[in-house]
This record gives sequence, C-alpha cells and structure tokens, in this order.
Amino acid sequence: MAQSAFPMGPSDVDPEQEPTVVSLDDADAMIEALASETRRRIVAALGEEPMPPSGVAEAVDTSLQNVVYHLDTLTDVGLVEVVETGYSARGAEMDLYAPAAAPVVICVGDERSERLVASAVDDEPTPAVSPTSSD
Repeated sequence: MAQSAFPMGPSDVDPEQEPTVVSLDDADAMIEALASETRRRIVAALGEEPMPPSGVAEAVDTSLQNVVYHLDTLTDVGLVEVVETGYSARGAEMDLYAPAAAPVVICVGDERSERLVASAVDDEPTPAVSPTSSD
C-alpha cells in the first residue's frame, strides 16, 4: 500500500475545527506550492511535530536557506503556520511551524458542488437539490 504524502502524526487537531473548502479556481497557489516534492516533505515532517526551520532542514535533509524559502511559500498559501515561539540552546528566539490548524478541502466543480461539499464537511444536512432543468 502506498504511503500518504501527508502522514498523520500525533495530533493536536481540534475535532471541532471546520475544514476550509477552497474552490479549484482559488486553490491554484496551494496546488502550485504542493507541486514541489520538498514542500510536501516539509508539510509531512511538520505533521509529525512542530519544529523550527533548523529542525525541518535536518528532517528533510536540505539546507536551512532552502527550508526558509519553502516555509515562506507554504505560510503565504495557508498550508503551514507559526504555532509557537521557542528558544534555542543559545537563547535565541525561533518560530515553531506546524501544518495550518484548519484542514483544507479542494473542491472540483461548480458553485453548487462547493455548497454541497461545504455542507457535508459542516455536518449540516444537505439541502435537497433538484436536477438542473435544460429549459
């Protein structure tokens, strides 16, 4: 069985946190960000535990400068966020990153599909939808 690109690790995810439903048109930046294997590895590593950029660099075996570049992109598109400020052994402040708190659902389809997906992830009853007439 293939392993997920985003394995679930120890989770501090709030079960009450509603997913963010994003239309395919609005997801371009997220999809582009995840096209990079390095960024996917970074998100997966952060899914295991929050860590500073130096920890991410070690976990994904790349340079600190490369990780900082990719974390900036992932933060800009809302896939990771700073969850805490920690301190290094030398006492320097450092940001700890983790995947964004809200899960993201990318919806392929029209506005009606978006509403159906949004109502499904909100655990609300889905309104009855009649087929579109072709007047």
